[in-house]
This record gives sequence, C-alpha cells and structure tokens, in this order.
Amino acid sequence: MSEENTIETKELARTIEGLLFVCGAPITRTRLTRVTKAKKEEVDQALATLEKWYNDQRRGITLLIKEDKVQLASHPDIAEIVEALVKDEMHTTLSQASLEVLSIIAYRGPITRTDIEAIRGVNCNYTIRALLIRGLIEREKSTDDFRGYIYKVSFDFLKTLGITKIADLPEFEKLSIDERVEKIIQQEQGGYDQKK
Repeated sequence: MSEENTIETKELARTIEGLLFVCGAPITRTRLTRVTKAKKEEVDQALATLEKWYNDQRRGITLLIKEDKVQLASHPDIAEIVEALVKDEMHTTLSQASLEVLSIIAYRGPITRTDIEAIRGVNCNYTIRALLIRGLIEREKSTDDFRGYIYKVSFDFLKTLGITKIADLPEFEKLSIDERVEKIIQQEQGGYDQKK
C-alpha cells in the first residue's frame, strides 16, 4: 500500500469513526460506502485500520463487527466501570433533554427518532439510549422503514407515574394531536426527502 493510500485510509477511518460515534447505533458497510462516497474495499480497509488503532492503543472503546454491520462500543475490559456508571445514571434525576424526549415519545409515540429530532431540532441518540437503559421507553422495528425503529413508553414509565394508560397523561387528547407538531414533522420530512 502506497503512502498516499495509507493517508487516505487513515482519513477515511477518522471520518467513519466520527459517523459511528454520532450515530450510536449499528451502521451497515453499505451505508458507510454510500455516505462517504468511498469504495467498499476502501471502507473495509478503513475499518481494519480503525480496529487496529483501538487494539494497539488499548483504548476505552472498541469496534464491534457483526456480519455487514459495525458499531462503536465500550471495551469489555471496562465493563464493570461502565455498568457502575449506568447504575448511577439510573438513580440520578432525568435531564431536561431526557424529559423533553420522554414527553414527545409519551404524547406522540410510537414515533421514529427522525420525528423526535424534527420536533426538538437536535440529535437525540444519546438521550434515547439513556431512556432505553432506564427502561422508560422501548423500541421495535419500524414497519415503514426496515432500517429504523419506532419508540414508545414502557410499562415501567406507566408504573413510575402511577397511571394505568397513556391516555391518563395530562391534556393527552389535546397534546397528542397538536397540529403545530404535525407541521414541524411534515416540513422536516419534506426536507429529508429532497436531500435523498
């Protein structure tokens, strides 16, 4: 491999690392190829480089590879500390961002991450993961998009609030069908469709 190819591979590896970090969820090699406009072989080389970096430098994160999908995860060596952090997070109060996302899912769910982000105007990956870890929300495969998920509140959410059904939430009828929210989602989806 030439020096120029090595530099290009390292730059692509850095780019892919950033994409995996921002996404949080598993990404297919096919999608990485499409987004980076690189060839499949180049993406494979970049992933191999990334995996080598993590292994050689004994980093706190590692690259998970399962069939066609890849994802960043904490290294197994620090599993106990990560578990302690998660348990600590479970006992702390919810952040403002978590409360906002949880409210959106409660009143508008089942709802996709894209629609949640359209309403809030910011990336919600970390917040959604935190709510999933706490058991306040659950996800299932979307019937409209096989690559994505839809989110809804869990039984633990109902138990925590002491209600028996979602319709018992304050002003549920009014807020669950807010036309302003529908307009925001439609505008965001229109913009997304134009970008594709």
